[in-house]
Amino acid sequence: MFKRKINRLITSTLLITALAWKIYPVYAVPPNGNNTNSTHVSHGHHQMTQAQRKAAATHRAALRQSVVPTNGSVAGAADLTAAIAQMPMPGGIPDYFGFTPNYANSPLPPVVTFTGGGGTGASAIATVQGGVITAITLISGGSGYTAAPEVVMTSMDGSGAGATATIDVNGAVNQVTVTNGGNGYGGIRKFVDSLPGLGVASANNLGQYLPIALPDTTTYPGSDYYEIELGEYTEQLHSDLPPTKLRGYRQTNTTNSSVSQFSYLGPIILANKDRPVRVKFTNNLPTGTGGNLFLPVDTSIMGAGMGPLGMSASPMNYSQNRATLHLHGGNTPWISDGTQHQWITPAGETTSYPKGVSVYNVPDMPDPGPGALTFYYTNQQSARLMFYHDHSYGITRLNVYAGEAAGYLLTDSAEQGLVNSGIIPAEQIPLIIQDKTFVPGPNQLAAEDPTWNKGGLGQLWLPHVYMPNQNPYDITGANAMGRWDYGPWFWPPFIGLVNGPVANPYYDPNNAPWEPLYIPGTPNPSIAPEAFMDTPLVNGTAYPYLQVGQKAYRFRILNANNDRFLNLQLYFANSNDPMWDSTTGALLNPNAGEVNMVPAIPNAGLPPSWPTDGREGGVPDPLASGPSFIEIGTEGGFLPAPVVLPNTPAGYDYDRRSVTVLNITNTTLLLGPAERADIIIDFSGVPDGSKLILYNDAPAPVPAFDTRYDYYTGDPDQTDTGGAPSTLPGYGPNTRTIMQIQVSAALGSAPSFNLAALQTALPTAYAQFQDKPIVPQAAYNTAFNANYPVDVYARIFSNTLSFFNGPLTGLTLTKGGSGYTTIPTVNITGGGGTGATVAATLTATSIANLTLTNGGSGYTSAPTVTISGGGGTGATATATLATGKSVANVNVTNGGKSYNSAPTISFSGGGGTGATANATIKSGKVTAITVTNKGSNYTAAPTVVFSGGGGSGASATVTLAGAVASLTLTNGGSGYTAVPTVGFSSGGGSGAAATATVTPTSIATLTLNNGGNNYTSAPTVNFSGGGGSGAAATALSLTMSLEPKAIVEDFDPIYGRMNAMLGVEIPLTGPQVQTTIPFFDIDPATEIFKNSDATTPIGSLADGTQLWKITHNGVDTHAIHWHMFNVQIINRVGWDGMIKPPDPNELGWKETVRMNPLEDIIVAMRPIIPNVPFDLPNSIHPLDVTMPLGSTMGFHNVGPDNEPAPVTNQLVNFGWEYVWHCHLLGHEENIMMRPISVGVAPKAPSNLSATVPKGQAAVILTWTDNSVNETNWTVQRATSATGPWTTVVTLSSTTGSTIGGGVTYTDTTVVKKTTYYYRVIANNVVGYTQAYTAPSIGYPHPSVDSVPSGTSNSVKP
Repeated sequence: MFKRKINRLITSTLLITALAWKIYPVYAVPPNGNNTNSTHVSHGHHQMTQAQRKAAATHRAALRQSVVPTNGSVAGAADLTAAIAQMPMPGGIPDYFGFTPNYANSPLPPVVTFTGGGGTGASAIATVQGGVITAITLISGGSGYTAAPEVVMTSMDGSGAGATATIDVNGAVNQVTVTNGGNGYGGIRKFVDSLPGLGVASANNLGQYLPIALPDTTTYPGSDYYEIELGEYTEQLHSDLPPTKLRGYRQTNTTNSSVSQFSYLGPIILANKDRPVRVKFTNNLPTGTGGNLFLPVDTSIMGAGMGPLGMSASPMNYSQNRATLHLHGGNTPWISDGTQHQWITPAGETTSYPKGVSVYNVPDMPDPGPGALTFYYTNQQSARLMFYHDHSYGITRLNVYAGEAAGYLLTDSAEQGLVNSGIIPAEQIPLIIQDKTFVPGPNQLAAEDPTWNKGGLGQLWLPHVYMPNQNPYDITGANAMGRWDYGPWFWPPFIGLVNGPVANPYYDPNNAPWEPLYIPGTPNPSIAPEAFMDTPLVNGTAYPYLQVGQKAYRFRILNANNDRFLNLQLYFANSNDPMWDSTTGALLNPNAGEVNMVPAIPNAGLPPSWPTDGREGGVPDPLASGPSFIEIGTEGGFLPAPVVLPNTPAGYDYDRRSVTVLNITNTTLLLGPAERADIIIDFSGVPDGSKLILYNDAPAPVPAFDTRYDYYTGDPDQTDTGGAPSTLPGYGPNTRTIMQIQVSAALGSAPSFNLAALQTALPTAYAQFQDKPIVPQAAYNTAFNANYPVDVYARIFSNTLSFFNGPLTGLTLTKGGSGYTTIPTVNITGGGGTGATVAATLTATSIANLTLTNGGSGYTSAPTVTISGGGGTGATATATLATGKSVANVNVTNGGKSYNSAPTISFSGGGGTGATANATIKSGKVTAITVTNKGSNYTAAPTVVFSGGGGSGASATVTLAGAVASLTLTNGGSGYTAVPTVGFSSGGGSGAAATATVTPTSIATLTLNNGGNNYTSAPTVNFSGGGGSGAAATALSLTMSLEPKAIVEDFDPIYGRMNAMLGVEIPLTGPQVQTTIPFFDIDPATEIFKNSDATTPIGSLADGTQLWKITHNGVDTHAIHWHMFNVQIINRVGWDGMIKPPDPNELGWKETVRMNPLEDIIVAMRPIIPNVPFDLPNSIHPLDVTMPLGSTMGFHNVGPDNEPAPVTNQLVNFGWEYVWHCHLLGHEENIMMRPISVGVAPKAPSNLSATVPKGQAAVILTWTDNSVNETNWTVQRATSATGPWTTVVTLSSTTGSTIGGGVTYTDTTVVKKTTYYYRVIANNVVGYTQAYTAPSIGYPHPSVDSVPSGTSNSVKP
């Protein structure tokens, strides 16, 4: 494991020291307690300073001089012979400590000097065309010349050139005339070739252009179909270079020659949102030895050497002509992601490994056969620039550098609406920027990289010798030519390597005392941690120029460098004069290709954003600033608002108290490898005839730059420390002046760009197709017409993050208030959502009184009072009837006789009045009396008087009834949290009603009955009614864990070379627990997601959203890239706790994110697999595809819980498999890549049937398998059709990826004469499932389950 236990005082001291010496600190940490053979450190990449290298170079030169006699002759012929025999040769062992840097530069131009003539100061630049010096341009005539000086042209390659000089009467050289152009001279002139554009009509002077693929729209209705072939070809990338061998693509299902021929960076695919693109990809590279790469291949790198068959394979290693397509930035099904295990070899290749273990063609397309793959790109995304490139295991960096990359432009109606309305320019220009180094001539190559054994002049060059920074045998401790740290010579030493230092074949204490006893035991050739090249290409042309009109243009920029960052700016050139003679090609004015530089010093009138650190070479003159960039999008599509980027040179954090001191801060358009930018530049205000320079000053690496990778005109000569000589005006190498832009009114003009209209329209366009943020932030308010909160940032010690996005999760009662006699109404308002409902309860209390709201009627006796509900007990009360009653009924006691008509009924006495009634007779008798008016105020029963009717003897009695007059609370009871219900029973009446009033109290609890939806900020909670006041509550946000991830910079345990890894932090890292666990690329997956559903609330059990907190334990800025899905940057936070919100142009969605040293970054992600018209199985393959099953070699063997977890190479279910990795390709392929698994729920089984075999206590179950990706079946049963359900068994699936088959299971655990119901669930268990002994919990392997099958029929065994 990798320990990160850094005392803050030590940290600060180291950082301040680093600032003083302009170096970056090294953090050493304790050894790995689980591995006594190695010590892990957080090492400093490239931390050796130029001054230290200079000191080593001086000492080395002195040693060399000590073995050369003063007369300059070699000590002896034998010594000379021995020295020649020991010189490095092509393909031989490099001399790590000699006088060659083992690092080539592109062809260098000749240097013109003047000697003799008595004067000084004359200078000139030669123009080289086709290896011939055609002209010499006088830069300065000097002074004091009394005779014409001799013109000397110095070049490692080239010979035979001659020239003469003349002087004027003032003693200055006034003309230089070439008398012989010679041959073989080098140099790459700047801005002589135009920029290749889109389509053959935009071809440059070399015939280069970016071909646009032509879709076949009929073969697969509803889809665009392309057949893309990979091949090897040559293309001239600059007028001063011969054609360069490349690998790249062409379209074959077309007869259009503009796209059917191989072209660099093409063909570009134009796609539309939601319209799929289908591709048949054919690998047509040469086979056998002819298929070997023309670049150095380090077979020690993952997937570039031997495979699982070991030495028994023939050929033994994976071939070098493997290839695939990865749509970078695509929301793509896993089978078409083109990740590292989805490569193929050409059909005719003789190999034991013709394809990667994860190759799976598109199910509804024909099998393409050997040497071919099919891909399905969904385009279920918003408009954006993507690109497709190779991703083959172990050779990605080489294939991409060789040319295997092309553009992919996706559009949508929101974007087209902005174009059609004139909000954004219709004319867009792609700028695909790369850095390359080209093999120089033979003499320069021998002097710089004598062991190079690949292509010759003009071919691609790549670093291949691991040059150590350290030389422990030198008095300075440094290697003058060193570039990267070497583990065994670092502190603390990284010991226990499989391949440590070896004997130095060049060791010779007598004739070469600078040579030490040992050299690194690194491979030859070896991968380099980064490859920073010296020549920028744009759209495949070195140092191009672009002509534009006086209007606004839209530029689609891709940083396609393997490892180099860019900080792009735009400045007016130092001159608007022609740079080169259009007829002769002679250099006329080199200032037309340069930016005016001024000293970077304080108090010089520089703007506040301009660096004043005294940097060598100065900074661009702020007065030369060109138009600002207006950024409208990134690789994730449109931004929520345009961002204006004024030109600003790269600056650094110089706060010596900051833990992130020396991190890069001020920038203009900072792009890491694979990042894209969608920008608008308005040239309407630029004068006609102006020249501007697209300028880059990003350090290499970021932030701890090495001056030898910063090439610019007039830079210091660094050849004694392995760098390049000073760059001459008009020529490369130059990584600062990327492209020249020439503004011409003849190409059109337009009014100034309407930024205000864009600021209004872009947020609306963003909201049309871009997803809402996972964590709402105020920067998105305009786009979504929302009121998102300002501060939703994680702190340095945060392990969770709370925010609102969707339903409310609960409420917190902050004040209970007082005086509540009834439950108040709780109202939820604001927060952007609706639908939340809440119920309150009161603090337990007694009943204070009862209020009679209706006395009812008809009560002949006092009713019983009941008090129920409200949560309490013990309350009692009595009812009292009113004293004034009415006649309720009259009961006949004697019917009398002889009545021939109904007698008249009257009432007398009883104290009341108004009662009336009617008699009913039958057979001469009174049979009933009906009360027609009950009267009132009777205090006693009145006498019933019968009169008339002809009869006699009838009698009756009166029953009086009344209303409840009052209630008496006899016991208030206790424990009432709500108002109880008052009821009445018996007493003969009805209609009495009453309410209870509790003793005034506070609110006790709030219960969220419905969370509502769409809440993005805290709503307001209000209380109304209830008789009280003062209650207050807040809504609870969603709280999610921050998954602890990490970046580790270390040494590889095999060779001791620097590498970087991805890993995890121990959960709940805090002041006492700060431990990082690095993982190799082959270790079991620790990043496993559930597939999300856009309709599922974020953070719910069914949701797959994750928030990551990635801790950076190193000193390089990394560009971390996720396949398949985008992420939202929440914030960065330094280890000193300083919070850093995302840059304005990092808002929206990103799939490549810069991660800076000594910072944590918090990102949110929600993978949602695309909709595809076919079912897909899981990706299942060995953890280490290069080793046989059962191998235990090469694993880290520590689980994410920091407990021992030995790993065995076995088949593992990766679900829908993707990766995340650093997109500095030298890092990615040096194990800085990890798998990502997305678990997709299987389809539920169907047709479940249960039967009881005759005479057996068992139940036979059968069901139909409907899923292609289940790993298990869970059988459940219940004694009721509605559950509860108990799991009977979990079975391993044996049906694989086939569907429609039947599955049978017999349950023998049943109890006789018990009725059972069954259901079955399909499980998909993703991850490494090895069980470990506690306390180790092993690696994550969640189960993603289907919904249950239908319930079976009932059975009774």
